[in-house]
Amino acid sequence: MTKADGTEWVFHLKKGVQFHNGWGEFTAKDFIHTVKRVALQEDSIATDQFLLRQLFGDTEEEIASNLTAPDPYTLVMGSKGPNADGAFIAGAQQGNVLILSEAQWAAEGLEGIEKNPAGTGPFEMDEFELGSHIRYQRVEDHWRVTPAFEAYQQNVVPEVATRMAMMLAGEAHIAEIDRDLHPRVVERGMEVVNSQLPAIQFAFIMGGNYRSDLADRYDPSVPVTNIKVREAINRAVDRQEIIDTLFAGNGAPQPVWAYHPALPGYDPAWSEQFEEKYGYDPERAKELLAEAGYPDGFTMQLKITQLPGLPEMIPGSEALFGYLTAIGIKVEAEEMEWAEVRSNYRGKTTHNWMYPIRGTYRPAQVTLRFYNVSALEGFISSYENKEIDELYVKLTNSVDADERDALLRAIGQIKFDNYAEVPVAWLPGQMIIDPSVVKTFTYPGNINAGFSHISDVVPAD
Repeated sequence: MTKADGTEWVFHLKKGVQFHNGWGEFTAKDFIHTVKRVALQEDSIATDQFLLRQLFGDTEEEIASNLTAPDPYTLVMGSKGPNADGAFIAGAQQGNVLILSEAQWAAEGLEGIEKNPAGTGPFEMDEFELGSHIRYQRVEDHWRVTPAFEAYQQNVVPEVATRMAMMLAGEAHIAEIDRDLHPRVVERGMEVVNSQLPAIQFAFIMGGNYRSDLADRYDPSVPVTNIKVREAINRAVDRQEIIDTLFAGNGAPQPVWAYHPALPGYDPAWSEQFEEKYGYDPERAKELLAEAGYPDGFTMQLKITQLPGLPEMIPGSEALFGYLTAIGIKVEAEEMEWAEVRSNYRGKTTHNWMYPIRGTYRPAQVTLRFYNVSALEGFISSYENKEIDELYVKLTNSVDADERDALLRAIGQIKFDNYAEVPVAWLPGQMIIDPSVVKTFTYPGNINAGFSHISDVVPAD
């Protein structure tokens, strides 16, 4: 950050970094081109587009005024207002700015990029078949690292049983497999490797918790708008059982969705008070439902859905079905594609729904933007609150570390006290490797639901 008010960052780019397939050197103009492409094109991913528009503007003129290149290797990244998390949002861990070659775009357009995108990494794409696989070849003498393997192939295999069978048959050498199946593959000689950082947060959303003063979306007849119902649902869930059975003991209960103990804004008191306020107690959950006016329970819809990066979302939802049923809630469950879930949460029409969600390890402000700010359309809105909105505005306009920490804690306290979501656990990323082929695989964690650093895989001796 080069301005005290947090509105400008200056990046000095490495010289000589080449795009694949002869598309020339990566420079600041490629970054600016990419932001314009994502922010202004209607077919962009909505969350990526919104974040970039929020940072840099929603017109070509505004973006051009905020992103400048004094020379090919200097990028001046201004923003519309203070943004202490600007570098994170625009970086690789968030996954929103995957750089496109301006030269390739000018020559081949989107069609050419979809067929053979020019990146700058240690591997370049060699073959792509939609729904089947992507094959990569290593880049010799790459400036960062030359991979040990000449090539690798990513296969699209949705079924966990098939992935496991491929590993055991030697047809795959690294795979993501449900954690409750890890003992079976370990018995057959495979190994589990954990990410270097926390990777995944897992929770359930209680739909319909919109701001009570916004008549266009709030419906007071939805049971979960009652705090006692939200507490009852939280007390119905045995988090430790989920961690032990679905995640093989890997993970720790999460007191507040969006917050991790290692990041700013976390209050240790939440961990200390968690058992008292959220602890598994189905009998107390039944009492709370009765106090809320539902002595015989009520009917709730459970949407069983799946996102990349956490295969346990479906069995986790099945466990939730049992927990809710045990306290008298009548659950109407159905499988639903994530695209349909997304369409409904964008339309603010998830009243009386519950569904699983997973998020990544990132600053709380970024996650709060997706889940708890009513003014930002197109996001999940798991729990809206006027006071959260007011505090969030102050947060986005502050670059003082102590003030931001206090504001984040204040928002987290509101969520904690109001049972905003059903937080379950923080989990490491875990991959299965075949030690006869792979000696080590060191990776930071889940990067926007994907796994990175394949170039750092060390082959077996």
